[in-house]
Amino acid sequence: MRLSSRIVAARPCVPVLVATLAPLLMVIACGEPEQSTGSTPPRMVAGQPRTFPAEALRLSGRDDLVLAEGNHGIQLNLAEYNARVYESPLPADMDTVTAQWETLQRLVYHKVAAAEGRLRGYGTQGATTTLEEEIMLARQVLQAGMVDAQNVGDAQAREYHRLHREQFPEISPEDLDEPTTLMHVKFSMHNVAWRERLNEWLDREEVIVHRGRFEKLQQAPSSLDSSESKENRL
Repeated sequence: MRLSSRIVAARPCVPVLVATLAPLLMVIACGEPEQSTGSTPPRMVAGQPRTFPAEALRLSGRDDLVLAEGNHGIQLNLAEYNARVYESPLPADMDTVTAQWETLQRLVYHKVAAAEGRLRGYGTQGATTTLEEEIMLARQVLQAGMVDAQNVGDAQAREYHRLHREQFPEISPEDLDEPTTLMHVKFSMHNVAWRERLNEWLDREEVIVHRGRFEKLQQAPSSLDSSESKENRL
């Protein structure tokens, strides 16, 4: 299973567009929200769009129940899932089951990006917990990708726009003379490459998501047995 993608039709400010490149990470927008430790939701800022209530994403069950695992120490259990549901706000109109599953996917992708950061030898000086280390590693991987996007040549971006006009129904070739609009196309190009790269890392790390366990938690947590497991590759 692959992470579903949504093409941005409008022309958001570049920092918001950057966030679409890595939904696995904590939101990066025109104003980065406060980070949450998991016990307290981040403080809302006036004017922000309504988001799905994070508390509704939590699930009841054994804290040590493994929901996903893979190579290089990748592991996500229920306790960590519940502690991190505030990190990636979702649209308010999503149904609960879909929002919970998307949250799980984002956390798995975050761990995969952190594993990539370890393989690249990125530093984690100052980290005091495994989670802090993973956040630092994944953020560095994202930042490197953002630099790649900004370094795409103008001619390459214009050619991409010409070949993929359906992705940019509101942008004409003449609009590309505006630097911000051209940058939007560059980030859209990189968004496609980023998703492909994430999927390559998922395969390399042989990540298994125990979707059967997760679905049991969503339906009847008290009846869950860790042996009842339908495994999926993301």
